[in-house]
Amino acid sequence: MSKKEKNNNGKKQKKVKKLFHLVIYDEKTLDEILNFKLSKVNLFTYFGALVIVITVLVVLLFVFTPLNMLLPRYQDVKLRSQAIENRILIDSLKHEIAIRDTFFKKIRIIVEGQDLSKLEHVDTVLSKHFISQQEHDSLLKQLSKSENQYYQFISQDMSKQKISSLRFYKPVSGIIINKFDPSQGHYGVDLTAKKDEPVLSVLAGTVIYSGWNPNTGYVIMVQHSHDLISVYKHCSQLLKHEGDHVDAGEPIAIAGNTGENTTGPHLHFELWYKGVPVNPESYIIF
Repeated sequence: MSKKEKNNNGKKQKKVKKLFHLVIYDEKTLDEILNFKLSKVNLFTYFGALVIVITVLVVLLFVFTPLNMLLPRYQDVKLRSQAIENRILIDSLKHEIAIRDTFFKKIRIIVEGQDLSKLEHVDTVLSKHFISQQEHDSLLKQLSKSENQYYQFISQDMSKQKISSLRFYKPVSGIIINKFDPSQGHYGVDLTAKKDEPVLSVLAGTVIYSGWNPNTGYVIMVQHSHDLISVYKHCSQLLKHEGDHVDAGEPIAIAGNTGENTTGPHLHFELWYKGVPVNPESYIIF
């Protein structure tokens, strides 16, 4: 390195290390407020440290506070995530609505006393309290082959140990005048009943239907445990409303002779297990 270059480097170092005296005075009193010395090296050092501190603080604010939502990229990810969640929610709501609609279609068919074969034309998605999708599909396939084979399959497939151990109350004190006969579209039993005799719930449960139908008159349905539903038709008066909880043996209606499909005072009683009618005589001593 030449002597000239050394002299230039020496001058530059002196300029960089040259101290500047900074004094701050009060404008009115001219009292000295702040007094310190700075060089260019110190100035760059302090300024760089300040920039680093500010940068770290800004990064921390955006990472650990809601300010990160101001970042365009983060907003895109957040909106995409919310859109996916909303779509899943909408699909779930549609599914729940379909379950509800199908449930009421099934209830209407049972209440009106229509032919069970009409169930083939109703969606098989039901709430878990009423019927199993897979079991119902398999039963409908059996029904399409042969009605007799279908009900034979039901009686064999029924888990009798679960419901036979339950203590059923007699809905009324009368005797059977018309037996369970699915081949004739009679999915329950007809029981004689005295005038103004109370109709009792055979098990504890929740009323899922309480209303009027032209064919079957006043009808009340109770959802029980073990996927059981009991149906009481041709009542003269209903004592319970939908959503009411009832105890086993509690009066829920008054026996009568309402509806077009009746020939005299009696109670038509049905027992359904997992969406399939079963013979009440198999579980209740009348």
